[in-house]
Amino acid sequence: MGKKYLVVSDNHGNMSNLEYVIERFRGKIEALIHCGDMEIPPEMLEELAGCPVYMAEGNCDYNFSRDKEDIFELGDHVAFVTHGDVYGVSWGEEELVSRAQEMGADVAKIAVMPQSREDVMTLMEATMEADHSLDIPVVTMSMGRLGVLSRLAGTLTGSAMTFASVGEASAPGQIPIEQMRVFCQLLSMK
Repeated sequence: MGKKYLVVSDNHGNMSNLEYVIERFRGKIEALIHCGDMEIPPEMLEELAGCPVYMAEGNCDYNFSRDKEDIFELGDHVAFVTHGDVYGVSWGEEELVSRAQEMGADVAKIAVMPQSREDVMTLMEATMEADHSLDIPVVTMSMGRLGVLSRLAGTLTGSAMTFASVGEASAPGQIPIEQMRVFCQLLSMK
């Protein structure tokens, strides 16, 4: 079994959710990666995690003493982490995925909170464009109920993987893994 990393974002100071997910995976992960908007001191997150922590500043992380982006090695791979506001993902993801490749990242991953169906389509179109223009895989998803389509059809638009919930969903619009497996089989995805 390969190494596992826990990626979280946008807990906005909600310690109960953050503590829950960290405890659930304690001892099973090599590192925790926080993509911003934690709204707690970075030192508190490092103490809570009990493993290496990589993080980037989010637009709500006031008094954050770290960088807006982080680049680091995960085994044989290079990871680049930033919060979406830095590269204007509300207007398209092209700049962010290009920056990931420029920084030497092995994969570009983007998760967005859509405000409209048009936002979901913008992400899916950007995914197709990135899949055709980048030399690295891209992983994308829109969150919430509006974003379900991006997770169901993600690999059709070029996303290298999709997302599903294991056990009880922790947010609206999450698809249970059992149902996602059926969708993937219907669409002949791996």
